[in-house]
Amino acid sequence: MAHPFGQLVKDPRRPLGVGVCAALVAGCLALSFGTGYVANKAVFSGSSAWVRQGDDAALVSGAGGAAQDQVRDIPEGTIVQNDDGTFHTVGPAAGGEGRTFRSGGGAGPGGTIEAGEHAELLSGPGGAWLVDPDIGRVQPVRLADLSPVGEPIEVGQPLVGQALDVDGTLWVLDDDARVRRLDGRRFDAAQPIEVGDPQQVHLVTVGQMALVVDPVRGRISEAGGGGRWQVDGLEGGRVEVASRQPGPVLALAVLNGSARRLVVLDTETDRALPPVDIGPDPVAAPLPVGSEVYLPTVTGAGEQRLRRFVLPDLREAEPVAVPSAGDPPDDLTDGRLGFDAFLKGTRLWANDPSSSRALTVGRGEEPREVDKLDPTGAADEAADDERADEPPIDEPPIDEPPVSNAPPIDQPPIDEPPVGDEPPIPETAAPPDAADAPPIARPPPVPTPLPEEPSVGDEPPIPDV
Repeated sequence: MAHPFGQLVKDPRRPLGVGVCAALVAGCLALSFGTGYVANKAVFSGSSAWVRQGDDAALVSGAGGAAQDQVRDIPEGTIVQNDDGTFHTVGPAAGGEGRTFRSGGGAGPGGTIEAGEHAELLSGPGGAWLVDPDIGRVQPVRLADLSPVGEPIEVGQPLVGQALDVDGTLWVLDDDARVRRLDGRRFDAAQPIEVGDPQQVHLVTVGQMALVVDPVRGRISEAGGGGRWQVDGLEGGRVEVASRQPGPVLALAVLNGSARRLVVLDTETDRALPPVDIGPDPVAAPLPVGSEVYLPTVTGAGEQRLRRFVLPDLREAEPVAVPSAGDPPDDLTDGRLGFDAFLKGTRLWANDPSSSRALTVGRGEEPREVDKLDPTGAADEAADDERADEPPIDEPPIDEPPVSNAPPIDQPPIDEPPVGDEPPIPETAAPPDAADAPPIARPPPVPTPLPEEPSVGDEPPIPDV
């Protein structure tokens, strides 16, 4: 029987894992990557993420330091974080139209599955699902090998959006603008949303809320909750938006010809902030982190940056440079900048695969660069070698008394006996044998007198009181 998503095959590729434990994590787990080589894999934490480094993937920590783990020779495609600490890649299907998903970063050889052109693999605390919107089908899968878990769940019509909230609940939006929430292995009753054109809307989760962004009517609606916001600057534009945001802020870029704006909705205060003009440079979806919103962009001079906008007034602060090892691609456009920018939980990551360093920032932090190379620490040793090759530092000479050229003062020689004419050492008479020695006279012991005690009968009388 053919698999409903296409061909399901085991991936014969066996990635090699090489790892160490970072100081941030509490311990190590030994696991095999299917090569017979067992490595110490750093325990995954919420502040870690997998990022591409050339043909490899590196697990890096937001706390900095060297990479915690590494998987060699991963397939081409985009790395997507899984909620269990592994990752999968998304690339074009080998047989033409469609997508290929390959699991990685876990024990065993992993798995491969092909699906439709717009399929998406989503994972959260509640499980993992392969969603094919073109046929309205949701297939629960096992992340380790991407094998199906039970029968697929049919929606009954095509989908125009799917997203997970912070709790891992799956929400879908069908092409009649009706929102459904997955409860176990069945969907709840559909919730209709009034929109201008169902083909142009976006389904986004903000915290636990499912929101429908409608750029035709300039409106954002909450599924099930009844919230509805008319947003200035949203109407009539194309939208770049991340489908899963930690909340309570929703950030999106609205691109409408020369009118290009950053739009932010605060769901806690029910207030849409005045939109901000972002200029002509290409951008990707803005990402909220704490009290700031970061907008990925590439300047006209080819510099990769994260522009920073501070809440609540969206005042622009100094941008942050994204590490890069080469020139950006020639075909830059909105949504495709040559580097990746994404949220992992509440932490933002920006990564250029050509660079040996990535950029990350969490709530209440300043952005920092982290190393993607050498989980064994060889990068630190190389740095020591470079320091050893540096020229010595010139130090001032130590002051010493000057050497005099005056002739030596004549002194009478000291008479010393020649080495061979040393005087003999006088002989000492040997002690007599112990048997012939007279006994040592010891004085008799002297008795120590004891103090006299009065007899019982001689006690003095007690005077009368």
